[in-house]
Amino acid sequence: MDPNPLGRFKSAFNIRDVSLKVENRHQKVTHTDRWFVKMNIHFTHGIHLPNEMDRRLRLVVYCGVERSTSRYWRVKANVKFVVHNFNDKGDSLKYDYGDTWFDNYTGENPLILQATSISLNSLLDEDFGFLKNNEMRMGTDIRVLEVVGFHQPTVINYLTKLLKMRSVTQRLSQMLVNDMELEKNLRGKLEALIELDMRRVVHAWLNRKKSIEKTDVESLKIDKMSGEIMKAIVKRVLELGWAEEEE
Repeated sequence: MDPNPLGRFKSAFNIRDVSLKVENRHQKVTHTDRWFVKMNIHFTHGIHLPNEMDRRLRLVVYCGVERSTSRYWRVKANVKFVVHNFNDKGDSLKYDYGDTWFDNYTGENPLILQATSISLNSLLDEDFGFLKNNEMRMGTDIRVLEVVGFHQPTVINYLTKLLKMRSVTQRLSQMLVNDMELEKNLRGKLEALIELDMRRVVHAWLNRKKSIEKTDVESLKIDKMSGEIMKAIVKRVLELGWAEEEE
């Protein structure tokens, strides 16, 4: 069973042109990464710059929800932060924010802020190791624990459906491979088999062919093929050559 059935968001953010961002902090205080999404929940993270150079940098996480079934929603998550040290990985700063709730009760984007031990002066001094080539790197590890006001499909349910589909596909593949009338039964159905990536059936069909007509493959959609199926078709055509067209 997946230990994080409601989703785990683990990501890093490389923040470039840090000195310029610090210089312009009075115009823009927060800098965040793109949103990362799983099912109906999305998060983003970044940095929150203080006004004064001797004040501490803060880390930020925003949470959002799609397709909520009610006006208000809540997400409980366990959040951990890291600020990477380029000089010594062991000196990276780790912060365990713990369990917290995000909600939209105020109508604003729900967020949390984590204070660090790094002042802006220290951040810009590359000898401290948190800045390299004017770039810093921070990351978060967010585990969703509980949701209220919307449905979040669980990872285990998504896997329970995927595995069922694979099992059905495998059984069907074996039935078709064992069918001695494979050639007759598969005419016109190859495209569906390729889209389902039923490689065993396609291989069996190719191996039983005494010749291959251009019409057998002309209608197939290349963008739907796996690399393995594409190579198998090309290999068989090279072995047999194209069937001569009737005049």
